[in-house]
Amino acid sequence: MAGLGKHFTKGKVRGTSVAIDDPQDKAKQQRFKSRNSISGSRAAQRRARRSARQRSIAKQLQHTAQSPIHPLWRYLPSERRSHQALFQLRLRRLWAWLKQKRQRISLLVILYLLFWSIPLVMGQPLISVFAFLPLVLVPPVGYLVYWLIWKEFHA
Repeated sequence: MAGLGKHFTKGKVRGTSVAIDDPQDKAKQQRFKSRNSISGSRAAQRRARRSARQRSIAKQLQHTAQSPIHPLWRYLPSERRSHQALFQLRLRRLWAWLKQKRQRISLLVILYLLFWSIPLVMGQPLISVFAFLPLVLVPPVGYLVYWLIWKEFHA
């Protein structure tokens, strides 16, 4: 397509841009400035998102007067702010954290390693070595299969 435009036009083509006169341009700029002053700079928003994502599960389950476990915790009536309610909230958060995909995979790998290290402790290292081979060989073999299929379809 590039270069064919000159064959379909008569004479010289002037600039392709068109000037746009927006009567609400100043009002839009003012609204944008006021929105930025409320929400903060992009760098501040990025830092806030990063700090929220990087909180460990231990930090999420921690509860102090300065940093409560939930933003609305201090607004609960005092009879509902019991140790049992705090324990239940911690338990719910821990359960939600364990239900994430990454934690489930790591938990299964750890259980697999623990289960197959029993023969190693009992003096049967060969069985344990054969049990560990899938953990070591599956990722490179999977990558090899992906690479071969990619090469086949894109060559």
